[in-house]
Order: sequence, then C-alpha cells, then structure tokens
Amino acid sequence: MGYDTQFDGILKFKNELTIPQLTKIRTFLGEDCREHPEWGKTNLTYIDLELSKDYSGLEWDGSEKTYDLKDKINLIITEMKKSFPDFELEGHLLAQGDSIEDRYYISIENGLAIESDESYFYRSCDVNKKYTEEELIEFAKFCQIINLGLNEKEIESVNHYSLIEIWKNPKLK
Repeated sequence: MGYDTQFDGILKFKNELTIPQLTKIRTFLGEDCREHPEWGKTNLTYIDLELSKDYSGLEWDGSEKTYDLKDKINLIITEMKKSFPDFELEGHLLAQGDSIEDRYYISIENGLAIESDESYFYRSCDVNKKYTEEELIEFAKFCQIINLGLNEKEIESVNHYSLIEIWKNPKLK
C-alpha cells in the first residue's frame, strides 16, 4: 500500500489514427520505459495508458502507482511525431490523489502535456460562453460540486452560469 493517484478523462487524437499510427502507438502502451533506452527516458517506468474503447484517444489504464504520467504522455507525443509529424493529442486528464487537496489536470497545450492546478479552468472560464455538457461535467467534477454518477435529468438541471460564478468567487471555494 502507499499513495495512489487516479486519472479520469481521455486525451483525444486530434486526427483519426491510421492503421500504421495505431500499430505504432500500441508499441508504447503498458511498456516499461527502462527497457527502451532508444526512447531516451530510462528514468520513467511503465506507461499506464490504454486506447479508449472507441479508439478515439488515450486514457489511464487503472494501474496502481502511476507516476510521471505527464512525462510519459510527452514521450509518446515525441516518439510518434518522429514517424508521424501530424500526430497530436488534445484534452486533459483529471488527476486525484489520496489527499483531497491533491488534484490537478494533465492538459495538452501547444502540442505537449503540462500539469496545471485549478487555475487552468479559472483562466479559461468565460461567463458568456455556453459550455458543452462534457466541458460542464469535467468542470464540475474538478470543482467537486457534483458527483460523478449524475443522470441526464441532473445534468440538465446544472446551471452553467452559476457553476462559473461559484468557481470564480474565491469566498465560495
């Protein structure tokens, strides 16, 4: 036993993968970086990612003791770009550690994975924008305003503007 971090979300492929790209990306998933000196990242361990069920992106595989996931994602991006320069990911993963205060996002910005805290959403909130259901759910999960088991009726009842105002008001955090 020890400290554990869970990851939620999918890093989507910006473009649908071709068969050669799909074949290549599978060579990284579940591999131990220490056994691949050609990748130049022998300080990293297992790549705890898998293809999403619909093959539209990468998601955490549920492994215990996932460390340095941002660096492993960047390794995949860098290695894939060597053979496929147009390879790109987009989106983010929500990371939640055992401690409630230990939460952050791994987001794709400017073609690479970065770690960011809640300020990622604070910077990107726009009260004039109508958010998609997926964006709203991710935002709410991050703020821990709603639980993960919402049904459709509950999702429809969440007011976009109220959520953003709650988030931007430091007295309510």
